[in-house]
Amino acid sequence: MRLFLNSGHVSEESLELHVLGDLLESHAPDVDRHLQGCPRCRMKLAEISEFVRRFRLFAKQLRLSDSSLSAHTTCPR
Repeated sequence: MRLFLNSGHVSEESLELHVLGDLLESHAPDVDRHLQGCPRCRMKLAEISEFVRRFRLFAKQLRLSDSSLSAHTTCPR
C-alpha cells in the first residue's frame, strides 16, 4: 500500500483505512499532519467518511428490515 501518491497527496486507500480505523498506527501521524495543511485531502476524507456513514446506516436498516421480515414470515411445512 502506498501511503502518499506521487502528487504528494494521501492515497485514497490510505484515507479509506484512516476512516475505518485500520490505518497502521505508524502511518497515522504522517496522514494527520498532511491533512492539517491540505484542503483537497480533507475534502476527500470528508467524502469517504460520509460514504461510510451512509453505508453503515443502510446496512443497519437492511439488517433491521431483514429481521423484521424473518419475525413475520412463517415457513411452509
